[in-house]
Amino acid sequence: PEQASEEQPEQKEQLDEDQNVAEAEKANGEVADKTIASMSEKMENVSLSDNDDHEGDKENSHENDPPADSAVAATSDVAPESPFEPVAAPQVAVFEAKDKEPAGANDADHVDSATDRDDESQIRLGDAKVVRKRLCERWLDNLIMMLFEDLRAYTAWRSRMHNLRATGQQVTYTYTQAEWEALGELALRLHRPSEAKEAFEYALAIRFSARAWMRLLEMYVGKHADAQKEEHIRYEGVPPPLPLNSNDSLMMALDAIVWLSVYNDRWYNNMAYPNPVCESVVRLVKVHGLSKVRNSLVSMNLKVPVFNIVKGYLEFAEKFDVVGAKW
Repeated sequence: PEQASEEQPEQKEQLDEDQNVAEAEKANGEVADKTIASMSEKMENVSLSDNDDHEGDKENSHENDPPADSAVAATSDVAPESPFEPVAAPQVAVFEAKDKEPAGANDADHVDSATDRDDESQIRLGDAKVVRKRLCERWLDNLIMMLFEDLRAYTAWRSRMHNLRATGQQVTYTYTQAEWEALGELALRLHRPSEAKEAFEYALAIRFSARAWMRLLEMYVGKHADAQKEEHIRYEGVPPPLPLNSNDSLMMALDAIVWLSVYNDRWYNNMAYPNPVCESVVRLVKVHGLSKVRNSLVSMNLKVPVFNIVKGYLEFAEKFDVVGAKW
């Protein structure tokens, strides 16, 4: 009984402690619930006040907005500050090339992409692959590239000629006869007839060439007279072209006509017209007259067979009564 009486107060003390702990936990829970409830109420009040403010602002803005007719009239009365709108600076579009096409693409898209591959140049910048579009059409791009190649070859040719003449070296056999002809055609394309004439003369110094004689005959009869005058005006150091009615141009033209006439007869080309040689003879007759051309041809002291070949062109001009055939 003494031990039981000692254990009872200890059990009471433990029960009291447990009850105190439970009451403290309960009080703490109630405080936490109250704080959470108060915070939620505050948040709801804030959200409701914000919505009310937004709705009030909208109503005030609708009330303050003028009617549509008055707004249009106000905007029409106000003149713009400048008649032109600012234009943004041009930008270069750079597209990243994708290795895989999206699924579900049409066959037409594949065909278009295949045709556009020729118009796109791919550039690698580090590890990134960039595709840039061409800036012009294919035909225009080809013309520009051909002009660039002509200018590059022309610049190399003229610089080499300048170095050869500065050092006193021989110029004639620097290029072959075919290369001189090609350089002469290049100079004609670039509207430099004086340099084209020089190239064709170098080609003839190597050996006979019907093409070179034909191009020189065109210059002698004034086919490139406009280009020669323009070249003389535009560039310094270019000698003036010979007048078409001068005796020197007539004799040089007849010399070319004789060579080409013999060449045509050698290859059984006896047709008088249409013929570039006959056209040149008609040009000379129009400028100098038939009698002067015939007398100049006689003064060249040609062999009889050669004279008879060239005389056929003069007989054609007299028979068809071209301009200048009467004098």
